[in-house]
Amino acid sequence: MIEAHGWKGSASCKVARFQDQIVIRFGTVTTRGGTLKKHMARLARVQLRDMHPSFLDYSVKIWIEGADLARSYDADNVAKACLDALNGIVWRDDRQVVQLLIEKTFGETPAITIHAQPFETAFAADELALLLERVDAI
Repeated sequence: MIEAHGWKGSASCKVARFQDQIVIRFGTVTTRGGTLKKHMARLARVQLRDMHPSFLDYSVKIWIEGADLARSYDADNVAKACLDALNGIVWRDDRQVVQLLIEKTFGETPAITIHAQPFETAFAADELALLLERVDAI
């Protein structure tokens, strides 16, 4: 289990960890994976030295913040850049992300916030089964 702490890092990239969850906040919005990887590598060297990539499956939620959501970046491209940036730090490979939710939300300054936690298989399977039952009943 990870000891809880508040934000660590800088305005360009900061992290908070609690229990088995991690929250990462980038102070910019980009689809360039290299940019986010550089921020994460710097943060990992200083703030996440005790963290090792996991082999677990993950559930991830990404919030893309900006003033003009209609003209902002494509959500899928931002998500791909984010997931790639966490390879080798949070998980071994982004193929371990089995649940992904991306949301654009209003924010005065552009930012990306990522919340990652181990995936709970039973919940997802139950949710899918319930949905399919509802549709079959129509």
